[in-house]
Amino acid sequence: VKQENLPAELTALIEEKKGKEFQMTYQEEDMLYLLQGYGIQSSGGYSIRVEKVSENDTELHVKTKLIGPEGKSGETEGISCPYLVIKVENRHKKVVFD
Repeated sequence: VKQENLPAELTALIEEKKGKEFQMTYQEEDMLYLLQGYGIQSSGGYSIRVEKVSENDTELHVKTKLIGPEGKSGETEGISCPYLVIKVENRHKKVVFD
């Protein structure tokens, strides 16, 4: 989900938490937001890959991976706090971050 499409309350919560690693969910009506943050990184150029989003009878599983910049040419100056937000229909299941 692009940042401009997030609920204002969720954006504020991310700003508060993004300096440290976090995994959390946020519910709004019938939608569920799955959030994974990787804390402060020493440069820019990071990305996050969604490796898996799956479910069974009782759980919703989410697996992501932080991808570092490709060598010095992929880095940008300054620090970054990469995070990812996935929006799904709320299925009222326990969420497990693998």
